[in-house]
Amino acid sequence: MTSPSDSDIQDKQLEDIYLNRKSLMAHFNIKERRTIDSWIENNSFPKPIRLGGVLRWKMSEVAEWSASRSSRRNKQIKEQNDE
Repeated sequence: MTSPSDSDIQDKQLEDIYLNRKSLMAHFNIKERRTIDSWIENNSFPKPIRLGGVLRWKMSEVAEWSASRSSRRNKQIKEQNDE
């Protein structure tokens, strides 16, 4: 039987972490609560999960969203520089 790799363990740990709105706002340096709501309405940000009556976001989904957003931005910058 093989043991899980470090990346498997890290992925599993990210799946188990849920963030509240305040943590998201601090992480992305957002001042307005409605910014996250706007991202969700535009279907670009992960939808929250209701846990114990409060909204939480799965850290793995937020990390994936952030990485894809950075990737798109880097691609746009590269295309502009190539012109």
